[in-house]
Amino acid sequence: GLACNREWLGRDVEVLVEQVTRQRGEAGEGSVNLAGRTRHNKLVHLTGDPRLVGRAVTVRIEHAGPYALRGRVVGPGT
Repeated sequence: GLACNREWLGRDVEVLVEQVTRQRGEAGEGSVNLAGRTRHNKLVHLTGDPRLVGRAVTVRIEHAGPYALRGRVVGPGT
């Protein structure tokens, strides 16, 4: 739930990018909305290059909702 997801705020986590998604809002030039999962199977939404699908990246979690986390790419996966 939301309380559990809030514990992820500010953390840098490895996310396996699984797919391009269609979301509200602008992703920015050259970027698309993406979704992936952490090693703990938490759903994470982020924006980035569509070529990230299938790759692991490090994401800083900036928002926690009841069903998913949202963050931004801060580096390649480990």
